[in-house]
Amino acid sequence: QAKATVKRDGKFIEIDAALLVPGDLVLLSSGGAIPADCRTHESQIDVDQAALTGESLPVTKYSG
Repeated sequence: QAKATVKRDGKFIEIDAALLVPGDLVLLSSGGAIPADCRTHESQIDVDQAALTGESLPVTKYSG
């Protein structure tokens, strides 16, 4: 079962990714899986999306 670190009631907790709802703030980390369709809120992250697009190199995603 996939897990996600999400901010609920002002603190980050780990939950089953299936329990994510629109508007959840999900903490992403380098090397981790992205548990849902997400937008970056702050900063940037390099994403391996080979399973989705076939792209062999990580793609940098920026805020927004």
